[in-house]
Amino acid sequence: VILILSGVIGSNGNRMVEVPDVKGYTIIEASDILDQYNISIDTSDLTWELTDDLAEGVIISTNPAPETKVEINTKISATVSSGKYSVLDDYAGDSMEEVKKLLEDLGFLVKVNKVESSMKAGLVVSTDPEAGYKYDPSNPGTLTINYSPFKEITLPLELKGADVDKVCDYFDDMNIK
Repeated sequence: VILILSGVIGSNGNRMVEVPDVKGYTIIEASDILDQYNISIDTSDLTWELTDDLAEGVIISTNPAPETKVEINTKISATVSSGKYSVLDDYAGDSMEEVKKLLEDLGFLVKVNKVESSMKAGLVVSTDPEAGYKYDPSNPGTLTINYSPFKEITLPLELKGADVDKVCDYFDDMNIK
């Protein structure tokens, strides 16, 4: 009776143990620690999350939480880091062409979209997802760049084959820079 009240023996007669804190350990390291308490990680019930500071395979948390009393031979679930996330920078005001290349080099599938804006032509207005978005660098996904388009102009046929000075004069007359 005294053992039941102290929490060493559960109400059904099974021994009870406290879940140790295995946060920050790999699954293998945590399993070795938990084995000493006759507890195991239910590897069929793992949750994977990106983190800002933990390498892939490191335990973020367990359920039940540390210091919770459980029966021996209990399987606990764990949330495990799938690696460190990266954060999307703010590219507003940068060259659309340069940003497109940079994001493609990071592995994004990049789409571009013209949007009316007071920004200078050819500059990024925004991205979707927006700056600050946390993404998995091993699988960044799709990103849309919204940019301020260049003005489209139709040149008169008389400028076809004209010398550079004549074309420049035309642009000056039209106030096109």
